[in-house]
Amino acid sequence: MDTRAPRSAADKRALLADLMRAGAAPLPLSYGQRSLWFMDQVRPEAGVAYNMPFAWTIHGEADLAALRRAFDWLTERHPIFRTTYGHVRGTPVQRVSPTGRAAFRVLDADAGQDVAALLDAEARRPFDLARGPVYRVTVVRSPGRPPVLLWVTHHIAIDGWSLFQLLEELGQAYAAFAVGRVPSVPAPAATYADHVLWQASMLAGPEGRRLERYWSGLLGDPPPVLRLPADRPRPADQSFNGAAHALRLDSALSESVAGLAASAGTTLYTALLTGFQLLLGRAAGQEDFLLGTWASGRSRPEFAGTVGYFVNPLVLRADLSGDPGFGVALGRARGSVLDALDHQDYPFPLLVERLGVDRDPSRSPLFDVAFTLRASQRGEIERAGSGTAASPLGAAAPGERGMLVRLGDLELTTFPLGQHAIRFDLEMELISGGDGISGLLRYNTDLFDAGTAGWLAGNYVRILAGAAAHPERPLSALDWTPHPRHATLRGPATPGSAPDGVPRPAAKPSVSGLDGDALRGAGTPEGGDLLSGARTPEDGDRLPGVGTPESGNHPPGVEPVPYTHL
Repeated sequence: MDTRAPRSAADKRALLADLMRAGAAPLPLSYGQRSLWFMDQVRPEAGVAYNMPFAWTIHGEADLAALRRAFDWLTERHPIFRTTYGHVRGTPVQRVSPTGRAAFRVLDADAGQDVAALLDAEARRPFDLARGPVYRVTVVRSPGRPPVLLWVTHHIAIDGWSLFQLLEELGQAYAAFAVGRVPSVPAPAATYADHVLWQASMLAGPEGRRLERYWSGLLGDPPPVLRLPADRPRPADQSFNGAAHALRLDSALSESVAGLAASAGTTLYTALLTGFQLLLGRAAGQEDFLLGTWASGRSRPEFAGTVGYFVNPLVLRADLSGDPGFGVALGRARGSVLDALDHQDYPFPLLVERLGVDRDPSRSPLFDVAFTLRASQRGEIERAGSGTAASPLGAAAPGERGMLVRLGDLELTTFPLGQHAIRFDLEMELISGGDGISGLLRYNTDLFDAGTAGWLAGNYVRILAGAAAHPERPLSALDWTPHPRHATLRGPATPGSAPDGVPRPAAKPSVSGLDGDALRGAGTPEGGDLLSGARTPEDGDRLPGVGTPESGNHPPGVEPVPYTHL
């Protein structure tokens, strides 16, 4: 006879949390992960948009055995690399294998074989999240040329912050293994499982309610969608076909923009964002619109060294009313950014659900255009020497100097990859370091021609140059090159027209087969969260962290989650 007192609900939750941290029980996905996982289920053709490929030319005599061991070490060090994704009774979960090795292989290309094409195909090969692995490494050797290292990871496992963390650790591990030593690196202070459990607990408490009140107030009555001049009608179902236009701010302009930011008591990021808002407002003829950006998702210090998908999209509301000068617009943007960062921990997919956003299968929810300034938490990136003709962001860019990565006595320089995927209509991605600011204006090729992307990129540089010289000059007076077809492309919206002012083709059934209600069926903290008093699997039929599904079509046996994919 068992005379032990029955466990309390709190004790059961604590025990389950410990089992999840140890990998002995399936762990729910974070809100961001759920969104990516669900996208993988219903739009598998979009999977390439969530591959994160990075390629470098290896300079020096590479010890491939040591390099393989270094990646194996990373796999053992970070549980996220030993994780697979599935569902239990309709709940998406992640399982961590107790051991694992890197998917590492060496390919020997034939003389004359197109290495760039080979790497491009490998970068676009989809992942099987249910079987794993979630990342792979390929070293391509070819006669007469230095080898190239390709590292591809699914976004569900890492973000940009993670990449810089991993590159530093990879360098330490390779240097150690190359001389027969074992790396001596302190373990991360927390795991991704800790983040998932913390997020659930936070959202169920007063902080979660505070965050929800802010975002509901800001976006409860959103402005019209941004109506940029498109070259073609918007497809009835969102596509992910992309390309990129490289741009660069030379050192003089970069320093001038940084000086503007410093004089206004703000950051280079906010100044570059302000220029982008001015570009969008001028191109679309709108003064009130939404755009997206990202927070690192690591507001708690214990997660600084943890690898995983922490990044969280933030919605910014641009205010260009009154034809402001750059200084005024910069002040408004500064306030918007600071407010957003103070509320950055509210997951974007949950925000979409709580706002009841009607799902339009032709576009992303809430915003179609995004802005990013890449930065390493270790400081400025190091540039390669001349002759790489690659942007530090990974695209071909004549005259540019790519990123330099050091692994022991090896030097790795950016190898340019094709840019074929995008998750939005437009995304401005910038990176600062060395002798200026490099950028890619990514664009959806089903909407925009290369010429239109070049026109937008050129005007972005002109706006920043004009603002640096005359920060008080109103937007309408800044140097601007009109688009040759701007007036006809962005005509007034008419009934049945796309918001872009271009007639939309007749709607066809969504590729996902989902209606708006099905896309808002994510779990809520109140509805079944591990730390909010919800039932445990012992008590019911659902793992914690998932709410009640709404009606609609979705993968058999799987409860729908917000259809956001950022």
